[in-house]
Amino acid sequence: MGVVFGIRPAPRVGISVVSLYWQAKLPAMSILATTVPSVTSAMSQIIGTVGEWGELSAIAIAAPLTWSGAKHGRRAIDNVLRQNLPRWASRTWVRLPLAQSSAVTVQGTAIALSLANEIRQGQLPHHAVVECNPRYSLAYLWPDFSQSVLEYLRGTKEDQNHIEKLLQQFHDAGVVRYEEDHRPQNAGELEAFAAALTALGVAEPQMGLVVQQHAGGDIRPVGKRVVATLLALP
Repeated sequence: MGVVFGIRPAPRVGISVVSLYWQAKLPAMSILATTVPSVTSAMSQIIGTVGEWGELSAIAIAAPLTWSGAKHGRRAIDNVLRQNLPRWASRTWVRLPLAQSSAVTVQGTAIALSLANEIRQGQLPHHAVVECNPRYSLAYLWPDFSQSVLEYLRGTKEDQNHIEKLLQQFHDAGVVRYEEDHRPQNAGELEAFAAALTALGVAEPQMGLVVQQHAGGDIRPVGKRVVATLLALP
């Protein structure tokens, strides 16, 4: 048993952090769902949750953790994901690292660097850190709810219904049990939740979550990184 995290940096919104607690089998339990203003705040949430709930297994960050040295900045994984997107999904869901907001690219890398530093100082145990793409994963997981996957990002009151609908699908599938105070409340936290499930699939493949791992780019700010996509539930 242990905990995993999903992290979703977003421009102007903050950093969404979701943590799941798992034991021998699914469902996992949501024990944290929050949005904080800074990398420092995100790290405090991670360290505090690990201290309270137990062993840290994996963290999935929805931001580029590697880059390409090519002039165009395109990584091989970016080509693969864009080609494999469902036809109804937006092509903008797979963007080159250099084309993304500086808030996303800088904060994602800063969190990865901070995690590595906390490991060196003995504040956190060794754990897997992977890049992920929650929108890509949501499109694969819920093709029958394509309208909700396409529209939850707009931020209107109606779009909150799409967020709730998608969260309910995970609950009905027996994947997660939500604690009322720790249920994702907005688009960023929904994506951080999907990232946390990706982290769980990476850490505990016996759970039955189907996760595909791809090589990242050829420039790695903090060691070797992979890009993990969650493609199916048990």
